[in-house]
Parts: sequence; C-alpha cells; structure tokens
Amino acid sequence: MLHSADEPPDGSLGHPEDDTVAGRDGEVTSGDQVHGPRPQTALLGPGDRSSQSIDTPETWGGEPVVSVATATEPARRGHRRLLLLLTVVVLIAAAGVVGATRLLGGEDRQANYLSTLDERGLTNQFANEAAASANARRVCDSLRAGGPTEGYARDVVAVETYCDDFLDDFRVVPTPEEKRQAYLGALEGEGLAGRFASDEQAVAHAEKFCEGLAAGAGQQGMPEERVGVQVYCGEFLDGFKVLRTETIRGSFTLLDSSPSPYVTSIASYGGTCSGSGGFSDVHQGTTVTVRSDKGDLLAQTVLGAGSGSSTSCEFEFSFEVTEGEGSYVVSVSKRGDLSFSFTDLSARGIALTLGD
Repeated sequence: MLHSADEPPDGSLGHPEDDTVAGRDGEVTSGDQVHGPRPQTALLGPGDRSSQSIDTPETWGGEPVVSVATATEPARRGHRRLLLLLTVVVLIAAAGVVGATRLLGGEDRQANYLSTLDERGLTNQFANEAAASANARRVCDSLRAGGPTEGYARDVVAVETYCDDFLDDFRVVPTPEEKRQAYLGALEGEGLAGRFASDEQAVAHAEKFCEGLAAGAGQQGMPEERVGVQVYCGEFLDGFKVLRTETIRGSFTLLDSSPSPYVTSIASYGGTCSGSGGFSDVHQGTTVTVRSDKGDLLAQTVLGAGSGSSTSCEFEFSFEVTEGEGSYVVSVSKRGDLSFSFTDLSARGIALTLGD
C-alpha cells in the first residue's frame, strides 16, 4: 500500500542517518532547525524492478537537497574521462603543429625557401610544395647524419635556408637532365653530334665510357668521348688524352726482275698492270685489312688500279686509323701480316713489296 509523505504510517517517515522526527503538521524538525515541508518521494513497490527511492534535487526548507551520489557518480566519471581525452587530443595536435613548425624552420623560412626555388626556376622540379619541403628535410637530415656534402641546385636552396652550417662545403652537381642537355649541346657545338645515330645512343655511350674509366681503363679516347668525360666524369678529365685519327697512305708493289717470256708474274697493258700466275690474287680491288694486336678489325680498304710494267707493278691504297692501339697489323689479300706502330704509320705510311 502506497502512502503519501504527508500521511505516513507509523514509523515509516524519517531517515535513520538523520536526527529528524515528523511533526504533527507534516513538518520535519532536526534539532532546533525547521526546514519546511519535506519533498515528496515515491516509494516503489516490490513488483517494480528498482526497489530504491531516488531523491531529486529540490529545495527543502530553503536549502538544496542533493540526490543520492550513487545515481550521478558514473556520469560524472564519464564526463571527466571525456574531458581528459579531449585535452590529450588537443595537446597532441598542438605538439604536431609545433614540431612541424620547428622542423621546417617556421613559416617565414618556409615561405623564403619556396620563394627562392621559384626565383631560381627550380619549382618545376617538384610535384608540389609538400614535395619541396620533404626534399629540404631529406637533404638536411642527410648532411647532419654525415652524408655527402653535394647535391643539385635545388638542394643548395634547402641548405641555405635550413642548415646553412653546411653551406661552405656544399658542392652543386648537375641533375641527370642537366647533364644530358649539356653533353648534347657540347657535341653539337663541336660538330660531333653526327658521330651517333641518336641522342640516346650518345648519352649511353658517354655513360658507359665513364664506367670503363672508373673500372681502370686508360684515360684516352676520341674527341666525342672527351666531351662525355667532361660532362659525366670530370674527375678523369685531367690527363685525358684525345686520340688522333689519321689517314694512312700506302703502296703495294709486285716485282719481277727476270720476267719469263712464257710464264709471267705481272701482266701489263700499256701502262696498267696486275698480278699474274703466282701473283694472280693481287689486282685492283684486292682487300686490305688493318687489325689491332688483339685481332679487332680497325679498317678495311682495297687496292687501286695497278700501274707499271712487266717488271714492277704498284698499287696504292689508304685507310683511317686512330691511335691508342698497341700495334696495327696490315694484310694484303693472304700475303701475310706486317705490324706497325701508330707513330710509324703516321710518319712514313706503308710501302709493301712482293717478289724480287
């Protein structure tokens, strides 16, 4: 049975923890203090899921009555946790901003860095400003870690802006594209571009030649190779020898001091002549080859028209060779090999004879 708080059954009103008693007119007294009418509180029956009463914050006797702490404490703890979480998130975000600002050297330095890149025409080497900033960070981190003090023109801007203590020793090197353009331009300027079938072949040749020098090959080569060394591996330029290419002139003479009226070694026809009998393989158009001492074919040509008589018939020929080989081995038809130095070929040419 439910009762109103104004009509309590005997012994049902009053809280054991308070020294309060019910008055005759429905008032509650505690000692000498009068608080006024007690706020009504519903008492739930035994059939309800909750069997405890919950006071609501009201005014009782002119003073607030606070609800039971166990009803609001979980909510308060939740609020405190949420507030703590939000505080941590804000602190982390602030730390990130501060860290990024410190890493980039501040907004002013960042703006100056990007402006300098633009002034020097280097902005187009990056996809965006974030990539430019990342490159600056990479360059300075590498230098601080003891990396090489060299880089591209775009890198020196990073050094100037963010880690200028490395600036004095920093060496600027060209990018691959800058090297390519410089090399092709130099070839064109010296009239050597026609030595290659394409720009790609020219660049590949220069890079491979420099790889050979790095592996210990001799510091010598053709004019176009010197241009490649100058652009792609300048450390080998000092002492590099440009090899000469020269046109070598030669003669091959058949001799028959005692021609037979029956079997001749030289057939002559009014001033022109050619080999006959045992010399029949020697004539206008006979092949002349020049090989290196390693067997590499260096040049190939043919004998010109023979001139002379039945006792002496001379054939002229010429070929181009480049210095740098250990020796030059010359062969006419299958008449054996003769070896020459480049100095001998350049100074005296070749004069070969066959017969007596």
